[in-house]
Amino acid sequence: MDLRIFELQNYWLPLIWIFGAGLILGKIPKKTELLNGKYVERWYWFTAFVLVLPLILWAGARNRFGDTSAYRRKFAAAPTVFEDLPDYMTKNTEDPGFYLFTAICRCLGLDDVKYFTIIAAVQLLCIVTTFRRYSDNFWICMFLFIGSTDYFAWMYNGMRQFIAATMIFAAFRLLVEKRYVLYIAVIVLAAQFHASAYIMLPLSFLMQGKALNAKTLLLIMGTAVLLPVIDRFIPFLNTLLQDTQYGDVAGDEIWALVASDFGPVTAYSFMIFQLLCAPCFAAMGAIKREMGSGKWTAITIAYMCGFAYAISMIVYQIGGLVTGEAAFSVFTIAALVVLA
Repeated sequence: MDLRIFELQNYWLPLIWIFGAGLILGKIPKKTELLNGKYVERWYWFTAFVLVLPLILWAGARNRFGDTSAYRRKFAAAPTVFEDLPDYMTKNTEDPGFYLFTAICRCLGLDDVKYFTIIAAVQLLCIVTTFRRYSDNFWICMFLFIGSTDYFAWMYNGMRQFIAATMIFAAFRLLVEKRYVLYIAVIVLAAQFHASAYIMLPLSFLMQGKALNAKTLLLIMGTAVLLPVIDRFIPFLNTLLQDTQYGDVAGDEIWALVASDFGPVTAYSFMIFQLLCAPCFAAMGAIKREMGSGKWTAITIAYMCGFAYAISMIVYQIGGLVTGEAAFSVFTIAALVVLA
C-alpha cells in the first residue's frame, strides 16, 4: 500500500480531525484504572490510537515540510545491505542510534514514507502514553498539542530531537514511581538519537518535589547568576561542538538568521503573546479542577489565547507602522477596531 495517498493537503485538517473525532470518541465509556492510589477514568488504548492514527499517517506521507528534504537525503545515503552497515556507522558517530535506525530501515527495503511513518508512530505513541495516563482530559491535551503547532514544528522538523524528547516523556512514569535506574537507562538510550537528552539527567532530579523547594531555588539562583555572563560561554560552546554537526550552533550565524525574521516590534509582539496566552498543561489541569467543568476550561483557554493574539496584533500592527516593520493592511484595521 502506497502511504503517499495520505499526504496532508490542508494544515487545518489535523486540528479539525482532533476536535471532531475527539468529540465523538470522547463519548465512548472510559476505562477505570488505579493511579497513585486512586481510581480514575481513562481512554481505552484503542480509542486513543484511533484519535492519533491519521496524524501518524499524515506525518509519514509529508512532502517538503521543514527538514523533510534533509532527512530524506540522509535516508537515501544510508546503506541498502547489512554488510555495509559497519562502515556507515564509522562515518556517522554523532547520534549513532538515529543513524543505526535509519540504516536498518533502508536495509529492510523500506521507502522514505514508511520510514517517516514509523518515526511518527514512535513519537506520537510515546506522547499518548503519558497524556492518556496522567491527564484528566486526554482529548484536550491532544487538541492543545496540535493547536500549538508542536505537531508540525517537531514531528516534521526536528525529528531526532523529538524522538529523544518523546522517549523521555514516555518514561515519566518511571520517574514518578522512583524507578531511577530504568529512567536513567531511557535517557542514555534517547541520547543515542540526540545528545541533548543528557541534559535531562540533572534536570529531572533537580525539579522533583514541591514547587520552590531548595533544589529548584538553587537552580533558579544559578540561572540568574549566569545570565549576565552567558555570552562568555558561547565561544566555549562553539569550541566544544566544532567537530560535530552542531558546530556554530551558538555563533553569529544563528543570531543573524533570528534577526532577519524578528525585528524589535515583532519580538515584543511575540513575547507579549507568550506571556498572555494559555499556560502550561499543569496550570490547565488546575483550572479544570477549580472550575469543575471541561466546557468552561476550554472557554477560559480560548479566551486567554484570543486575548493574547489581540494584544500582540495591536502591538505589531501599530508599532510596525511606526517603525516600518509592518505595512498598512486589513489586519491594521482589525487592530484599530480591537483597540477602540
